[in-house]
Amino acid sequence: MSEYVKAYFAKDVLKDASAEYKQRRRKQMLFFYGAAVATFFSAHFVFRGIQTRRYIPSLFNANHRPLPSSPHSDAIAALTYSTMMTTSSIAWMVFGAGWIFDISSIGEFGQKMLNLFGNDQIEDGHNNNSQNDKEVDKATRNLEKSIGEFINAQISDQK
Repeated sequence: MSEYVKAYFAKDVLKDASAEYKQRRRKQMLFFYGAAVATFFSAHFVFRGIQTRRYIPSLFNANHRPLPSSPHSDAIAALTYSTMMTTSSIAWMVFGAGWIFDISSIGEFGQKMLNLFGNDQIEDGHNNNSQNDKEVDKATRNLEKSIGEFINAQISDQK
């Protein structure tokens, strides 16, 4: 087992972490658990909403009678329940991924995605690979110049 894995699973790993890092991880954890609680409450409301629309006949009542309800109110309830469940579930997923990958902002997410896909040379949102930038800029200028000349030639031919 590598030393990194041993250090990662060691019990005193957080002993060396800074107070700011601990606070940040605690905040991510609280967001995750808050979204989980919101999802559970949403699921409970959806379950209760479905149960209230169920028809349970009495002893001598017919069991094929439809419930007296309006399609408009049913559609509004369905939209409300589905929105609650979707929003809370997505929040749960996003905060969980943020907690797992130690991401606290959208900027950090962008940086981690760039690093994940192999662009390690980006710092502070600027690409440090100047040689490729110069080549791309030169090609872009040549293309813009060619397009401009073509458009000018077309306009002069129409006159």
